[in-house]
Amino acid sequence: SGTGVVKFTANSATTGTIFLLTANGLTSGHMLSLASTATLVTTGDIVSIAANTATTSTGLLRVSGTGLTDGWTAQLTTGGANLTTSGGGIDLVMGAATVGTGLRVTGTGVYTGTTGLLAITNNSSTTGTQAVITANGLTSGSGMLITSSGTMVTTGNLLTLTGNSATTAAGLLRVNGN
Repeated sequence: SGTGVVKFTANSATTGTIFLLTANGLTSGHMLSLASTATLVTTGDIVSIAANTATTSTGLLRVSGTGLTDGWTAQLTTGGANLTTSGGGIDLVMGAATVGTGLRVTGTGVYTGTTGLLAITNNSSTTGTQAVITANGLTSGSGMLITSSGTMVTTGNLLTLTGNSATTAAGLLRVNGN
């Protein structure tokens, strides 16, 4: 909202690309860098994308890096030790959605890696809870579902719990029902 310092308006365009930035020779540095030393509070942000009348899209924000062989398509760095209990790295808000997927990881190759399609790592933690699923309204269905239509052979399994140093633990798996 507002008038802004630089403004592009193309309200009658229905197809094509409105703003194109090309830097084919770039080998290091940044094609686009947005920086601010402002102390953002409440609803302040650096980038805001609003397309609230969009009904069908392959992605309001799309990033393609099909030639990437090492590194990450996206890296988000948070405040680390400065975070409060209400802060975090990614917040997916689905509102009152009754269907759909909040976070989807899809691979089409025969994955043989050992680091996982989904990896949660925090090797410095000595206390606390590392993953939480809360489904207080659940009356049928599953809080977590692990399925496979593949044929398990040799050492294959759907769930592995390993606690190599858990000699005084209350158990690697606890099931509670009140």
